Amino acid sequence: MRFSFFFRYASLLSLLFLVANFAGAQTNKSDSGSVKPTKLVVWGLQLGKDSAGLEAQIAEFERRNPDIDVSVMSM
Repeated sequence: MRFSFFFRYASLLSLLFLVANFAGAQTNKSDSGSVKPTKLVVWGLQLGKDSAGLEAQIAEFERRNPDIDVSVMSM
């Protein structure tokens, strides 16, 4: 019974800790209210014609997420 009480207490404490952390998480907005663009770098092995499908996917992703700038680096 003592273990059960301790487990419930620890679970509740952990849950409260997680809620407090997520509630205080910073957003991607500056003090002026404007959104800072996020830069995402994708590493790939494809070059030229082989990367046409990847470029189309990136273009669609950027259209759906205008605040994220994606750049591709070939290795």
